[in-house]
Amino acid sequence: MGLTDNGEYVTVLLAENQDPTAIRVQAELMSKRQALGWGCRCIESVADDEPLSGDQASALASVEKWLAEPSEANRRAAQR
Repeated sequence: MGLTDNGEYVTVLLAENQDPTAIRVQAELMSKRQALGWGCRCIESVADDEPLSGDQASALASVEKWLAEPSEANRRAAQR
């Protein structure tokens, strides 16, 4: 195929309508922190159509706080 980088591979997968595989590859290419941020953005976009429960919103807020301020205390709060 002659691809020069992983981003190009993801683009090819998307062009071939292999969205689930492209998403998995993209997630694997990210650091854990980047993947968590991406996951938060995905959840927020879904929450526009279907509001999160109180517990879900609290969990999302905890992860977002850890992403913004990656302290040990915030990491532990996000794990609950």
